[in-house]
Amino acid sequence: MTTESTMKADLRHLSNSDLVLSLKRLAKAERKITHLVLLHIIEVENRKLHLQLGYDRIFSYLTKELGYSEYSAYERRNF
Repeated sequence: MTTESTMKADLRHLSNSDLVLSLKRLAKAERKITHLVLLHIIEVENRKLHLQLGYDRIFSYLTKELGYSEYSAYERRNF
């Protein structure tokens, strides 16, 4: 498992062009995974699974169970 300090050291050794290319790839991957997360949130809410798990609102599920900040939960809930 890569630690944050190891990752920082690895990044310092990248050339400028490799760093930019890596960032572009990561941003693309982030968009894909964010899309999948949003689809899952929609389905959990549609099935009302948050209620079965003891949360009266999807917002509570996102913050308390999944650990999103209030801002992030709001953004994901109101996309």
